[in-house]
Amino acid sequence: TNSAVAADGTITINGKVINGTCTLTGSAGATGTGTGVTVQLDTVRNTAFAAASSTTGEKNFTLTVTDGTGGTCDALTVGAVKNITLSGTSGTNYVASNPSWLINTDASAPTNKDVFVQILNVDGTTPIDFSLTRQLSASTTGAYALKARYISNKASPAPQTVKTSINYTLEYN
Repeated sequence: TNSAVAADGTITINGKVINGTCTLTGSAGATGTGTGVTVQLDTVRNTAFAAASSTTGEKNFTLTVTDGTGGTCDALTVGAVKNITLSGTSGTNYVASNPSWLINTDASAPTNKDVFVQILNVDGTTPIDFSLTRQLSASTTGAYALKARYISNKASPAPQTVKTSINYTLEYN
């Protein structure tokens, strides 16, 4: 028997080979790499908070996509980073009703912690909403210029040490 063979469609397979998984490294106001990037905010007076929801102590810092040793990722690898998600848990890392307010988790702070921290997006004015995903879009340079600052839910809060944290996840193409 004779049969005719004709193609019905095409299967295309795409991929990338990169020089390793990247991580974030702090610079220009942040230190550390990989699992431990730290931003040190300046000490401020509690009277700098003139009213509820006032902010103070804004600090610029940069997060840079690097290889696992803190070295530069090649352009293909940097280009493979599609988004960065800064995530946490509502009520543990950020305030449920104000998801851009990171909770002060310092054990030595008063039990009624009235000082929080915000991270401002690369535009320098918009606080990052930690209840969302993919807050930082791809960067052609692999560098993300951000800002951190204190915010308080009342004027002149009690003096306190402030410590907070948030997780990050790199999403690749």
